[in-house]
Amino acid sequence: MSQQPQDLLKAIIQRTQQQDYPDLKVDDYFEIFAAQQVLKKCNFDQDFNEIESGVVGGGDDGGVDGFYLFVNRRLIREDTDLSIFKGQQLNIEVIVIQAKNKNSFEESVPQKMTSFMEECFRLGASEEQAKTLYSQGLRDAVMKFHKLYEDGLTMKPTLSISYFHVAHSDQVHRKVKTRGQILVDKTKQYFPTVKCSYTPVTGSDLVTLFHQQSKHTLSLLTSKYFDWNTFERQAYICVVALPDFYSFITREEDEQLLEYVFEANVRDHAPDAKVNEGIQTTLSNPAGDDFWWLNNGVTIIASDASLKNGSLQIENPTIVNGLQTSYELFHHFKNAGGDRKDKRTILVKVIVNSKEDTSDRIINATNSQTKINAINLHATEKVQRTIETALKTEGYFYDRRKNFYRNQGKPVEKIITIPFMAQAVTAIVL
Repeated sequence: MSQQPQDLLKAIIQRTQQQDYPDLKVDDYFEIFAAQQVLKKCNFDQDFNEIESGVVGGGDDGGVDGFYLFVNRRLIREDTDLSIFKGQQLNIEVIVIQAKNKNSFEESVPQKMTSFMEECFRLGASEEQAKTLYSQGLRDAVMKFHKLYEDGLTMKPTLSISYFHVAHSDQVHRKVKTRGQILVDKTKQYFPTVKCSYTPVTGSDLVTLFHQQSKHTLSLLTSKYFDWNTFERQAYICVVALPDFYSFITREEDEQLLEYVFEANVRDHAPDAKVNEGIQTTLSNPAGDDFWWLNNGVTIIASDASLKNGSLQIENPTIVNGLQTSYELFHHFKNAGGDRKDKRTILVKVIVNSKEDTSDRIINATNSQTKINAINLHATEKVQRTIETALKTEGYFYDRRKNFYRNQGKPVEKIITIPFMAQAVTAIVL
């Protein structure tokens, strides 16, 4: 890495640490910073509490600073109820991170990760040996992975394990790459069907990822639509071909799901296995009825929308209803070999709205008949607005919308999320 980008990275780390974590040592903060950028690279949009929950660096970390487990794109934390996945087809993604606040990639990092794989991470590893060698926090995270993977084996889960080695340098020695390949090969020995990778994340990568912004305007191709302007709102009802809706919710360059499109406080709902199975059955029968006849469709809230050349240009789109449908469509075309020329359609409602209270009512009404974790709809309640207003008078920011204040540049130490507030109140009461 040349001196100028290296100086820029150091400045970014220093400035963001002073703003967000002024009391942390720089090496400890770099683990959080690196995890944030790696998760962004993997197209996950987590708030700072969720990022911190996966940081396991410290004593007996075995060369692992960050360990993140996702099931069907949902982050698994220490208090996640694993029973919600019972009977479901699981897509398990594990992200393992080692972050070195140094200007070099050390050969010892992939070596330690290989030892961690053999002594703790693999199925059947000695619990007593792991207990001696690795911290409780890291072992707890691994145990959750083991339970999910083993319980779901009869449903033939898909498994992805991604190792990330983060440092300031732009130069990665071939010995480090070779050690990384050994790690990948060893992982495949223990998990024969796994999709596995070892990726060095350089200083230039970190700078690029830090400045990476989500795309705010998306194009939705529609063959038929009905639009009107009433109640001082512009709205559209669109008939959209299934492959075109897949393109709308997918990042073009790598065909990954655009997580930021989904409403932050309802996207982590507990999926209904029977509903998902019904959607999958419909999608896998292209010779049957049109899809929109059998599906309620999708509701999108946007800050603006306009029609141009057969496409609806949607500014700041947020899918607030139809999450299960969207996820199943994504997996149908991405993983299940769905026909990209499928002519079936889905009904999409697009409501242009800038008033937050109206958005809350839409979210609450359109999700009221869906099995959703209760805390995810509390954001729309009046009391939550009152808490937000009250905390602002004391210089704190209540994150009713996931990452809303973080994206505005507010310091992390001043942001309070709904789950954190709930935990604090529960702790006080108990």
